[in-house]
Amino acid sequence: MRMKCSFVRMAAGLLCCLAIMSVHAAGRNPLKVACVGNSITFGATIPNRESNSYPAQLQAWLGEGYEVRNFGYSGSTVIRRGDYQYAASEAHSRSLEFQPDIVVMKLGTNDAQLHMWPHIDAFKTDYQFILDSYLQLPSRPRVILVTPLKCFFPPDGKYNNERLQEVGRMVKEIALENSLECVDLFDLPDDGEPAVLMPDKLHPSSIGAGRMAARIGAVIAPQLAALPASIHTVPGNEFRSGAGWVQGVEWHAVAGDIVRTLQGKRLELLLLGNSITQGWGGNRQCVAWKPGKAAMDEVLGANIWESAGISGDRTQNLLWRLKHDGYNCCEPKNVVIAIGINNLVEDKDLPDDVAAGIVAVTEEAEKLFPHAHIILLGLLPSGKEPDSDIRQQCDAVHAALGRHTFAKASYCNPTPWFLAADGSIRTGLYSSDYVHLSEEGYRVMAAHLKALLRQ
Repeated sequence: MRMKCSFVRMAAGLLCCLAIMSVHAAGRNPLKVACVGNSITFGATIPNRESNSYPAQLQAWLGEGYEVRNFGYSGSTVIRRGDYQYAASEAHSRSLEFQPDIVVMKLGTNDAQLHMWPHIDAFKTDYQFILDSYLQLPSRPRVILVTPLKCFFPPDGKYNNERLQEVGRMVKEIALENSLECVDLFDLPDDGEPAVLMPDKLHPSSIGAGRMAARIGAVIAPQLAALPASIHTVPGNEFRSGAGWVQGVEWHAVAGDIVRTLQGKRLELLLLGNSITQGWGGNRQCVAWKPGKAAMDEVLGANIWESAGISGDRTQNLLWRLKHDGYNCCEPKNVVIAIGINNLVEDKDLPDDVAAGIVAVTEEAEKLFPHAHIILLGLLPSGKEPDSDIRQQCDAVHAALGRHTFAKASYCNPTPWFLAADGSIRTGLYSSDYVHLSEEGYRVMAAHLKALLRQ
């Protein structure tokens, strides 16, 4: 039976654990991690691969106690009859010169190509040749083998899953024969989300690469994997058509746009959050959908407020931005926080974990904005009816937040602002998903925020 404890005590203990690990990491050199692989490791097809490839996201996931480098070589094979042999590549030479403490070896996808399959009998011998080059290094690295991911091509294609699974089986055998750890990633791309996780049917998207990083990171540092995701500080990795962004931008570009927008300003109000906050718009250049801008301009005045919301953000992504992006440059008089719904809806986090993430965000904001009036809203109500599952989870998050005492932030549950007498969402205030606000919903919220700011 699961032990019950206060989510606040749990969050405080886990954050303390993180602090201790950071201090420990600061007392020694970072552990060097070499990510060895092909185009999937390199980050082929991923926009801004320098920030969004799986090794880059693994660096963010592991944190300052690690130095992760990308030694991916596109098109490379294990079998030494291929045109792009990894063993003969510059990437392989550089990875050895790095003298890593940890090697993550993810090779084999290109060996499953139809034209390479007649030579597959050489796979294990040639794989062992590359593996031995790391096992024999003076740094005596911990080596973790990784199987190929599945693909979404037809069985008669250049790649198919039967051959990829066979390669994966051989990788597992090699791991067993050498007493090494092995991460099986074949099941990682969800069959229900191929367009999101693997848009070209072979290479992971930035979101898919993020899932790879989390799966591999959990093997490298299980103590970090034990933390609720909601308080594990990581950047976002969204790159989607739409999302309220101008065409062709990804998460880091949107985050950078916020920083540029805030520089040189002194604000009455800074809004922190996800797509609901992003919908206020402000003066940001990367945001194309701003249904709330007119309402906020009317009640507060133009050019004295800005939105720092990013579509898709979870609490852990907002934590990253608060720690890294220097939002205090705009010296806001008031800060409003509305975050957490994506943790519930997309990640299926438990309400107590979502509340812990919201508390962590709020406490970080208290440190970052010592002179600001901070208002925590947490979650806007979601789900049309009061007995809907998502509404009840939102209510559970607010119940947990209501039991917490903040050092200086004021907590206000915004749920009543949007409800009819029977508890259902008032007509016209939300879009059809009953998560995002309509223009009228933003007008209602703006009026309530104005009253809170007056207080």
